[in-house]
Amino acid sequence: MATPQNTSRRGFTLVELLVALALFSLLVLAVVRLVDGSLRVLGESEGQRDRLALELVTSEWLLGDLAGLASGDDGDLLVDWWTFDQNGDGIASRPWPRLRLVRSAAPRDLLRLGLRQDSADEVEQELGVGRLLDSDALVEVVWCVQPAPREAGEPSRGDGLLLRGERVLAGAPEDSFFAADFFDGAGAPPGAAAQELARGLLWFDLLLADETSLLYGEWQPGSESGDVARAWDGWGLGRPDTERHNFNRTLPRPTTGDESLRLPRRMRIEFEFEPPRERERRPKLTAEIDAEARFLPLDAPTRLPEPGTLLLLGEEWVELLSAGSSGAQVNRAQRGTRAAVHRPGERLQWGQGFAREFAPALRREDWRR
Repeated sequence: MATPQNTSRRGFTLVELLVALALFSLLVLAVVRLVDGSLRVLGESEGQRDRLALELVTSEWLLGDLAGLASGDDGDLLVDWWTFDQNGDGIASRPWPRLRLVRSAAPRDLLRLGLRQDSADEVEQELGVGRLLDSDALVEVVWCVQPAPREAGEPSRGDGLLLRGERVLAGAPEDSFFAADFFDGAGAPPGAAAQELARGLLWFDLLLADETSLLYGEWQPGSESGDVARAWDGWGLGRPDTERHNFNRTLPRPTTGDESLRLPRRMRIEFEFEPPRERERRPKLTAEIDAEARFLPLDAPTRLPEPGTLLLLGEEWVELLSAGSSGAQVNRAQRGTRAAVHRPGERLQWGQGFAREFAPALRREDWRR
């Protein structure tokens, strides 16, 4: 008589279960990394799009102001630099430019400033066209930067708020944007004189060339004939404060004895913005560094950009030389800043530079010089 066969089923062993779990974990990790990489690329793309839109709008507005520069006795152009204490160490060393100019008023300016009646035609009103005032109007414009506000206990940051203001060239001289006391002792304009235009500004530069400047290749800032300047004094009154910062050195005026208004022959404007959504992903210091250190210990050095990029640490610009597994080698004190002590938790900041060049329209009186 045949014996019955054993029909019991064999289960998984512990080793087989561990191997299955390991394979499943690797699969989940791969999916998570794929999704995280896709979300990061999407976020960076959106950040770059927002940054580019902000740079284009801001530069167009500034170029519009520069395109209307007024020459003659009523015109003026003053570019100087002020230093701020953004890291709270009691030393004002972060330079930001201030631009003040007189420009011809466009129709949309007259509408905005209330000097012209609204057009009866809705399209004309929207485009800012139609009948001008009987007499030409001039407008004073100011562009300046203020350090971005920080929460209590927040690590030092170096970004700023870009401000713009305008007023009709009329009234008492003490109300002028060019008055010596227009900015207060901390470098701030009066409360209602300028309004916030953009946030996340890391760098704002103005390079100004005269008839002697050599513009072959790179623009070379300096204060000698052939250089370009970062400061400008249209009437040669010595208004930029060279003791405040060396960026306030202007080009020498011609020795012909001509005391008329002097305007640049060519200008270059540079902006660098950092979208807020990108700031939280920037590497930060893991240990304190002194003013002599050339190595930055960082928590995520793999997120750094290409070598040669200028990075902002607090209120100090540094140049990235190379990155390793635990940090980065840098050149300190770039863009007119000073090397300082930095504490753990401070984040590096950077954007992508955006530059545009512009040649003011020469008028008949300019050609006579």
